[in-house]
Amino acid sequence: MKSKIIYMVLVLATLWAAAAGRGEFAFFLLVFELLFAVCMAAGVWYVAGKLRVSAKTESSAVTRGEREKFILEIENSTVFPVGDIQIVMDVTGAGRIIRHTAADRKSRDSWQIFLEPVHCGFFRVGVTELRVFDYLGLFSAKIRIPSLARTIAVIPRIHPMDEETVQGFYGEEEDNENAARAGTDSQEIFDTRYYHQGDMLKNIHWKLSAKEDELLVKEFSMPAGRMVSVYLDTSGGTEEKTTPDQLDEFLDLAASLGNALVEKEQLFEYVWMEKGTKEALHFEVNGKEAFYQALECIPGICQGISDNVLVPEHGGVRITMDGRIQRYFPEGEGRL
Repeated sequence: MKSKIIYMVLVLATLWAAAAGRGEFAFFLLVFELLFAVCMAAGVWYVAGKLRVSAKTESSAVTRGEREKFILEIENSTVFPVGDIQIVMDVTGAGRIIRHTAADRKSRDSWQIFLEPVHCGFFRVGVTELRVFDYLGLFSAKIRIPSLARTIAVIPRIHPMDEETVQGFYGEEEDNENAARAGTDSQEIFDTRYYHQGDMLKNIHWKLSAKEDELLVKEFSMPAGRMVSVYLDTSGGTEEKTTPDQLDEFLDLAASLGNALVEKEQLFEYVWMEKGTKEALHFEVNGKEAFYQALECIPGICQGISDNVLVPEHGGVRITMDGRIQRYFPEGEGRL
């Protein structure tokens, strides 16, 4: 805008000099200034129509907190170099971003920006406008572009889990059939913990509770060879009270437990409900590849909180919003 004002003042001054009869040079200069402006405007519009732009990201998913690269490839097929291309972007969590780049003549150049998503979910970055400016900044023209938006799944972080935490969630084969090990016997009491509201009364260990003067609940090991269902239960929170940080911690725990099960070669499935749905969604995990595919899906849970408490239909593990991991088993399968 400043350059336009300066150039307009220059043209008006030259026009005044020519009208006042200050000589032929003033008239020649006025004609040159007007023709120069016309050439700049025509050049900008011509180049804007010849530029071709495409967009890409390095991957479809990125771990929360890591950097992801958004790349624009700009192809200039004209003989005119472009000194200023304005890029207007809309980025989730950052709003409107404006950057500038350039393109040499007869070239294919790339421009990139590094993005660092803060929370799990789906991260969208898109170019809303590209505009070419002339060398003096007097005129500009929009570049016609296709949809240059990309959506990236921001997956949870994976933290190491100690053996005591995951032991009992999977079965292991024994060379000696008579050897007993936690996690291989569906009848076995694996551990005890303090009673939480919602625990079944039949699982209370009354003898130990009387001894400790605290209600203690039995925790059983998973039956050997059975698929483990990992229930992602967000029913303990509400959209108004649940913060993005709490959801991140919840999904980190789900990813970390899933990774531990994959390392133990335990077949399992993630089960969750999205807001407004009455049927549970299942994603079976039978290896590393399926595990990372699941991680790209479960951030969708960030978009809504389930309306009803998720009740397991068969044996499995439930992860709650307060960071607890609870074991669940079918009714009547040797449970006390």
